[in-house]
This record gives sequence, structure tokens and C-alpha cells, in this order.
Amino acid sequence: MKGLKFTRKFLAVFVLLVYVVMIQPMSAFSSDYSSIISSRLKNAIVLCIGTPKAYVNNVETVIDNQNTDIMPVIVNGRSLVPVRFISEKLGAQINWNASTSTATILYGDQTASITLNSSKFSLNNSTYNLDAPASSIGGRLYLPLRTMVEKIMNKNILYYDGVIIVSDVKDLFNINAEKEMLKQVKYLFYETILESRVICNNRLKLDIPVAFSNATIPPSTDKSTVIDVLWQNNIDGSIIQVIHTDVSITNKQVGQYKNEILNNIIASLNENFESTKWIENKLYSVNGINVLRSDGIIKSPDNDIPLYMSNAYFSLGGKEYSVMFMCDSNEIYLWKNALNRMINSIRIGKFTPSAASSNEIHPPLLIPGDSSQTNGVPSSTPSPEINGIALDLKPDNSKQSAEFNRSTINPEKPIIYITAKNSKTLYSINYQTKEVLYKTFEKTPEALRYYNNKLYVSLTQGHQSNGGKAGDIAAVDPNTLNVLDTYYLDFDPFDFVVGHDGLLYITGGSDQWTDLKSYDTSTKTMGNNSSIRMGSYIELHPVYDRLYTIDTNVSPIDYKMYDYTDGVFTNSYDSPYHGDYKMSPYFKISPDGKYLFNSAGTIFSSNVSKDQDVKFVYNLGKTFSDIEFNLDTNNFYTASGSTITAYDYGTFSAAKTYTTTGSIQRMFLRDGAFYCVSISDSIKNRCYIEKVDANITDTATVSPVKTSASNSIKFTGAINNAIYDKVRNKIYAIDSALNNLFIVDNNSYTIESTIKLLYKPSNLTLSEDNSKIYIANLDKDTLITEVDIDNKKITRNLSYSNNYYDDNSNLKIKTSGDKLFVTSGEWSPKLLVFDTASFTESKLSKMIESVGDFYISKDGRTIYTWYQFGWSSGNAGSNIFKYNINGDTITKEAQTNFSYSDFSRDPLDTPILVLEDKGIVICKTKVFSTSTLQSTGVMTFDENIYMVNPDSTQAIGKTKVYNIGTRSVEAQLTKSQCTPLFYDNQGILNALSGNSLVRNVLQ
Repeated sequence: MKGLKFTRKFLAVFVLLVYVVMIQPMSAFSSDYSSIISSRLKNAIVLCIGTPKAYVNNVETVIDNQNTDIMPVIVNGRSLVPVRFISEKLGAQINWNASTSTATILYGDQTASITLNSSKFSLNNSTYNLDAPASSIGGRLYLPLRTMVEKIMNKNILYYDGVIIVSDVKDLFNINAEKEMLKQVKYLFYETILESRVICNNRLKLDIPVAFSNATIPPSTDKSTVIDVLWQNNIDGSIIQVIHTDVSITNKQVGQYKNEILNNIIASLNENFESTKWIENKLYSVNGINVLRSDGIIKSPDNDIPLYMSNAYFSLGGKEYSVMFMCDSNEIYLWKNALNRMINSIRIGKFTPSAASSNEIHPPLLIPGDSSQTNGVPSSTPSPEINGIALDLKPDNSKQSAEFNRSTINPEKPIIYITAKNSKTLYSINYQTKEVLYKTFEKTPEALRYYNNKLYVSLTQGHQSNGGKAGDIAAVDPNTLNVLDTYYLDFDPFDFVVGHDGLLYITGGSDQWTDLKSYDTSTKTMGNNSSIRMGSYIELHPVYDRLYTIDTNVSPIDYKMYDYTDGVFTNSYDSPYHGDYKMSPYFKISPDGKYLFNSAGTIFSSNVSKDQDVKFVYNLGKTFSDIEFNLDTNNFYTASGSTITAYDYGTFSAAKTYTTTGSIQRMFLRDGAFYCVSISDSIKNRCYIEKVDANITDTATVSPVKTSASNSIKFTGAINNAIYDKVRNKIYAIDSALNNLFIVDNNSYTIESTIKLLYKPSNLTLSEDNSKIYIANLDKDTLITEVDIDNKKITRNLSYSNNYYDDNSNLKIKTSGDKLFVTSGEWSPKLLVFDTASFTESKLSKMIESVGDFYISKDGRTIYTWYQFGWSSGNAGSNIFKYNINGDTITKEAQTNFSYSDFSRDPLDTPILVLEDKGIVICKTKVFSTSTLQSTGVMTFDENIYMVNPDSTQAIGKTKVYNIGTRSVEAQLTKSQCTPLFYDNQGILNALSGNSLVRNVLQ
């Protein structure tokens, strides 16, 4: 291209730089190939050696958003890829057995089993050799590329210059004839493949894209007294340059200087260019350097040479430096993300030619109003105006850490403490007086806790999966930051708490499997230890002698609980989940000790009983970076981006929001205000402490919402079922998150009253005389709760050992005559039968197993069930069974005989519907004869059926209404994918949509 040639010609003379934050989507290929490449990569996975980015079905993603070090790598000449990412993106199920370090991959009819560090794997009971052993990198399992993709997943691989394309199509591209298209695919990853370089002799260092690293660093040229080109490189017409000038430039002269440089550029091209169009100047502070940036495009009159130019100016050691990036303007999309990362990587100090930094100059704190200094030299640009105390601290870019720089607050004074890992410094910031103190350590400060008028800080020499060096914990005077004492450890500390007994409880940061250890600061001796994953965060229960930890370097993330007594661990167990719910490494325990709030937005219980501990409670539906509590007003507050959201602690419902200037990393609630450690959205990498008035005078509460049309009620908690009382015209709904029973008046469609339940409800039914509600509980000791409807009180609880249940368990409960029928919460649910008067178990109990749902005939002599084994979804079939009841005897009369593909077990909430007057059974999508259970048609309905209308002429699914006789569609439901529940006395269909009860859902 002509434009590219001119770019190379003039860029050899001058200088400038780039700072861009937009990330262009994958569709921005060059116009010649865009549609072809996008079409071919549909349903494909594209990865690249050495980059955490990936594309799945043309959508950009990250291989592991918990750890950006996870990427395809080459080890000993073999390409290795992360197993979980590829498995899950191709629709496979992967299970991890921690005790044997074995992964099992289920993909179609393929079952593969791989053990960590083994050079063999099994596939469908046959054993094969691996080209390279199964490896653990960054806590993730890796396999050789071709074994993973071709052997196990039966997919095709196209490999070109580090690019890996996984698809169903063989030879997706012709490597010989279509290299230009493949280069365009490779360009998608250029901005994420960076390497560290030393620029400007030994004074300046920054990271540059690998694509630009094919030239050596030239020495300083001193071509003129004004401009000295210190480094230059180009790739495909795009050029990066670094220069400096001996001419001192004040802030007022920057614009004039810039214009003179640009005029010289244009003159050197011997072309008549139109006026330069520049985006407005923006001021940033990057790693202690004030940077003034501008960018834009220059064009010739015939638009033949549109050139994108981006520039940044900064002062260092009495000289003005610039870094420039320039390319053909229609290719800037290739480099935008890289340019952003380049600016963020700038370092000043004394560096060796190997690019390893030493004696890096410490970036000072900058407070608005002061005479700002940049590394001891007056800055040529003033500090920007921001709302708060500005700190030139770079965010912690540790790949293992999910946090910004760690921080805590003095419980008695207006002081926030922050550890800055990049500069090995502990800061103390008084947010009232703006007084700033700092203490620099030889080792890197990381975790910090305030306890008993001391500030404890962990000091580490780096975390490593194969063993790190021993670290320390320092006791620091919180007023002066003087070190009071140092506790030398025999392992690498990652996080710690101070227990109620005054001992330290420390998690290790290295060796993959490491220890949780107790430490006595009075005797300076190690105590008891227990095994734990490296890099686990830890929190102390506010009431019990109990610790909760959560790991960071495995997937899925998992909680673990430890009880302790005087430094000895007396009990421990894992969370009952393995990837069932979203979890992030950061979490906090509520001050009353009832809940664990995870920053993924999920809430779990904290309970002294193991069976009720770390159980899923609720999902806020929104992630957060930090959380604070004010239980005096029954509220908690989450920070997400630049928004603080106030929630009702009793209902978990959002009640109010506050807006901040920057992106909140940590937040502290003090004296009616939030003090936030934030990152500026307009000034990148600028950390500051911002005050946000909360005006907390009243409780922020939320009541259940009723729409103006009076046809919808939005409940709090998590509603999983509701039933209708025709006698009273009432609706009863159960909330399994906060354990509530709601009573709704159907005339006004409003919540009449709320009954607090003692146990987590799963399902409910009415007694035959409509006087009581029976609730089936997900509790190991109390199976059923009885509620008197008129008195609105709990009257009885049935104590019954129900040792196993899962959160997905959908217990079914019904009454017939003087008997109460309920399914157990076991893997293969039993049908339990009790006398309603005495709550004693009947001899009929447990005679029928594997019951998903059941129907009892009107005369009480026949039971129909559908077969269910296992609670979670999977490849499990089902069948229909018919049983006869004669006294205390149950006899199977008939059953269907279907394979999995004909009659699936899932979903688990589908009912079995028996229309006795019509002689048919409806279950899921099928219709059967009540007498013989022979199918009257295969897949007779388009979807699973959940109920029938009162005269048994229509079957209702989640989206449509069908004629039972003809199976034709007669109506649509107005709500997409709602669950129909009942028709009321007015013949109106009510349904559950999310957490809302909606009536009149028929079109």
C-alpha cells in the first residue's frame, strides 16, 4: 500500500506515542477477507500460543478470566492446551477428582480419563500414550494439543504460525494458498503477545508487541540537539519510536511543540497534507509519570495516505520523552489494545540490557493542591482535578491475585492502609487531614489485618507453583508505620487472619498443595497445620472459632471450613459444591456470621451444622468488588464499577444506588459515608481515595412489588413453587432463599402476610380439608412442616432423618385421605408415606423408589410415578410406572420401556398428570394409556407439559397451550418460559416467571 510506504519514510525522523483503550471486535478483519474468515470460523475455536485470548464462534473471550496466565504453550517442542476451556466450549462435561488428581471428560460417546503427570490416558476403556505428560500450569490441567482435540474430541486442527483453529471441518484454510487470510487471523492476537524491552538506554522500559521485536535496540544517536531517536521498529508499515529532546517544554508549550513536530513531519513527506485532525488532549498518570496524550489522523488532499498517529509526552530526568505509534489508519484496530498495555507498562529507573529491572524509582504519592513531583523532578504537567486524595499507585497486576492492592481501615481513626506490591510499599492515608505516610520493605507487602492496635502485614518473595521462598509477617505501629516486630516463617504466606485467640492463621502461597498454619506471636513458634491449596484467601467467622478459605488457582473455585481451638485444627470440610454456583476468590462474612457473600454475587449460608453450612442461599445477579454492612439499619452495600448499591439485608433486594467518580476496588463505610479506594475512569492507573456521602438515616428497604395493572407480584428471596386455595381464594408461595411462606390475597393480588419458616422449603401442598399447609423441607432432620392456615402459625414439624439431599432436589408432597406422601431427598428418591394425624410412618413407606413425581388416584388405590435417578442433569432416561395399593401392600401393575433418547429424565420439575376420566397419563412430552401404559404417540407435544385446564381439554407447557385431543397449538403464553401453576376461581391462568407470580398469561 502506498500509505504504508510513506509511513515508513517519515517515521525514521521523529517521535510520539499511543494510549488507546477501545477493544475492536473480531469482525474487523481487512475488508477483503472479513466475510470469508467470519464464515469459516463459525462454530470454531481459535487460540494462539502465548496469549490468553481466544475466539469462540467469532466472539472474543478469555481462556480463563480468573488467571490470564492460562494460555496455549509450547513445552519441549510440544503444544499444550488447557483442558477445561476446550472441553467446555465444545460442550463436553469435565469432572475433577482432587483425591486422585484425575480429570474425566464426557463428550458424546467418548469417555476419557487423564491423571496429572501421567504419560498415558484412557479412552473408552482403552489406554493410549501421550506425546507429553498431562501437566499442571497455573493450577490448570494441560494436555498435548492433538491428543486433546483429535483423539478425545474428534475435531480437526489447523495450526499456522502459533494459531490453533479447532473445528469440525478438515483443512479449514489452505495453508499454502490462503496465507494472507491466516495472517489476518494471527493479527487478532498481536496486541496480546507482548514482551518486555529496555528502551532509552537504561532509563526507560516498556513492553512492546512481539510483532515489533525483530530488531535490536540501537544506541542513542544524538542526531540533533533537539531530537534524539532512541529506538525504532516497524512491522507491516506500523512503526513504534521512542525519542527525547533536550529542550525543556512547559505545559503551555506542549501544543506549540506538538504542532512544530507535525509540521516537520508533513514537510519531510514532500506532500501537501490537509490540516491535522486531533482528538482532545488527555492527561494521565502512569507509574508515577504524568503523561499528556493526543491522537488523530492526517490525510493528503486526495485521501491517498490516511495515517493514524498517537502521541504521549512525559518528563524524566530533565528531558522530555515521547513515544509514538503510527500506522495506516485502517489498521489501527490491530494494535489498540497493545498500545494501551504499552503505556501501562512504562517504567523508569536503572535497567540492565536484559530488560530485568533493578532499583526501580519509587513513584511518590500525589495529592491535589500540592506541588506535584514526578520521581524527584518537577512535572511539566499539573496533577489533574479528581474528587478525592490522588495516589500514583499502579493496580496490582499479579495474575494470581484477584484483588487490587490490599487495603484495610483503622477501626478508631480515619486512616486507610494500602499495600502497593509493585513498589513494595505500605501506605497510610488519613482521609480527613490528607496526611500520607509510607514504609518500603525489602520483601513485597501483601495481606494486611488490623488487630489489637497493631497492623499486621505479610511479606513475601513471590508465589510459585513449584515452591516459593519463605516470607514473614511484620507487626507495624499503625500510627507511625514503624515495624514493631517481625515473625519469620518457614513458608511463603499468602493471606492470614488473627483468630479470636490472638494467634495468626496463615495460608501458604506456593507449592500448589501447601499448608494452613497457626502461629503464636508471643512465643514466635509455628503451631498446627492442615492441607490447603496455594493462594487461598481466608476469613475469620465473627462469632465461632472457625475459618473459611477459598482457593484461587483451581477451577472450579471452592470454599473450605476449619474449626480451631488454641491453634489446633479440630475439624475441616469442603463446600458441598463443585462448580454448581459461580464463585470468585474474594468474599466476606456478614457481621452476624449468617452468610458468606461472594464477589461473584452469590450468597452462601454460614452455620454451625455441617449440613447447613456453605449452602447456596441466593444470587444477587450482579458481581461486586467489595461489600460493606450496616446491620443497625438492616442493610448491606456492594460496589461494582462506579456504583454502590444498597440492599435490604432481610430480603437481599436492591433499594438504592450511589454513583462514584471512579471504579471502586475497596470500600469502607464510616460515619455515614463511603470511603472508596478507586481507579479513575478518565485517568488510567490513577488510584485515589474518594468520599461518597451515604446519608444513612433510614433503613433502605424494599417491599414486594405489584404492577400497576395488578397482574404481577415480584417476590423477594427465591420462589420455587406456589399453590392455590380455592376455598379462601388465596395463594401460598414458598421462598427457599430466605425461608419464607407468603400468603397472597388473590382478589387484590397483594401479599397479605409472611410466615418465617425454620427450614429451607422445597415444595408444599394443601390438606384435603384445606385447613393446613404441608411443606417438604430440604433439611436432614426435619422433613415436613405443618402450618395452620387460619392462625398463620407453624403447628408441627416432622422429625425424620433425610440424610442426603441436593440443592436441586425437588421434593414432591401430596395428600390422599389420611395419608401424606412425600419424596425423599436421596439420589434415588423414595416415596415416603405418613399418617397425617400422628405423623407416624406407614408400612407403605419406601416400597417405591426412584420417584421423580407421582400421582395418587382419586380412590387412593393406584399410584403413577415417573422414574428418576440422580438429581443433577445428565444422560439419564426415564419410564412410567403404575402401582396398585391393597392395604399395606404395593404391587407394580405396568410400566413403559423407553430408552434415554425416547424419554429423558430431565427436567426434574415436570409433573405426572393423570386424566382419569379420559384414561390417559401425560408426562413430559408423551401421552400414555392409564391401563396398559402403552404410549399413544411418540413426542406428541412440542414441549414438556406442566398442567391441564379445569375441564381437561387443554395441556399447558411453558410457552404454548395445546388441544389434548388433537395436540394442536391453541394459544401462546404471554411470558416466555414461565411455569404454569394453576387456574383460579375466575378461570385465570397463573404462572411463575422468574421471581414473579403472574396471572392472565394467556394471549
